[in-house]
Amino acid sequence: MKNLYMTQSTYRILQITDIHLMKSPSDDQTYDLMKKAIIDTKPDFIIITGDITMTHDNIELLNNLRIFLDSFSIYWSFVFGNHDHESLLSLDEQANILMNSQYCCFEKGNPLIKGCGNHYLKVVKDNQLIALLGMLDTHNTRIDIIDGKEIWSYDYLDQGQIDDAIQTIESLKKEYNTFSSLFFFHIPLIEYKKAIEQNDVSIEGSCFEEISCSKYDSFFFPRVLKTNTLKGIFVGHDHVCDFSFMNEGCLLAFGRCTGHYNYTMPSFQKGARVIDIDKLGSISSWVYLE
Repeated sequence: MKNLYMTQSTYRILQITDIHLMKSPSDDQTYDLMKKAIIDTKPDFIIITGDITMTHDNIELLNNLRIFLDSFSIYWSFVFGNHDHESLLSLDEQANILMNSQYCCFEKGNPLIKGCGNHYLKVVKDNQLIALLGMLDTHNTRIDIIDGKEIWSYDYLDQGQIDDAIQTIESLKKEYNTFSSLFFFHIPLIEYKKAIEQNDVSIEGSCFEEISCSKYDSFFFPRVLKTNTLKGIFVGHDHVCDFSFMNEGCLLAFGRCTGHYNYTMPSFQKGARVIDIDKLGSISSWVYLE
């Protein structure tokens, strides 16, 4: 598990999501936005929460992205989204291209656990763990046979991934007194859908489409919440949602879609999300607009 070092009073993460690189004119606009967001917000770390490309032939696109991100000399990582499965390359092969980088912190994770890219990073200051960053693979779509019928759904976090997350946290609690855990993945949890349906009073931001979560509840949130470390969950996937809300002391938030490939609502301004962690592990977050 790699260390990321907090050298100032806060540690800043820039969440870029759903960039959908696809060898189209929109790619240039997306790169312009990413460059502007990085320069303006001055992050310590960059995370891409899935749907990096959306084309069968993405070798050149991945190499160009790697070179672009490395040019800023900022540590970065990523998780895969559902559209990353459209490539002729496997996720493992795509990861190899992006990992050929001086600043990429991505790790493929335990091969015995479902998914490519379940990995963790530690934000450390003065030998104290401030925050654990967990990056998890929410896979693609799935079809289950229920009562003889095919039921389509977006996939969800596997129980092995959840068990590993809890074990990772509990192991670190034996070494460090207190720290916060933050998780990043692509497909939102069912808690996002429930917050909208129940008109949660803590909601801030926009929701202009139905929440595309799994039909099934993995119970990731209540199980990890019991570790008493969970402070933030950040997802992508839904391009015209950027809302956030509080649930049991944890901030759940959508990133702001960064990719200029448009669907549903082209007028929805593109951007990114900024997450600040202070030396006590408290987090604050806001949306950056181009």
